[in-house]
Amino acid sequence: MPKYVTGKMTSKGQLTIPAELRNQWGLNEGDRLMIEIDDETGAFIGLRPQKKKSLRDVVGILKTDIKHDEQKIEDAIAKEITDNYFKEY
Repeated sequence: MPKYVTGKMTSKGQLTIPAELRNQWGLNEGDRLMIEIDDETGAFIGLRPQKKKSLRDVVGILKTDIKHDEQKIEDAIAKEITDNYFKEY
């Protein structure tokens, strides 16, 4: 049986998630939520926590002494783009 809870949206578009759900989902300040909508109708489907970190969140966390050749990296990127993205044109 469905359970309904309510939240409140502020004038800035921020939604307050009730404490009961924050505790149940283990949410903390700054956590992100995934809002799922229907592609065709735009209708709301669901809301769920998104706990995975984005690449932007973790860049620079790991340190290494490994040296790399920037020219080889640029060449590899250029080859990948040429081989995979310009095929269609």
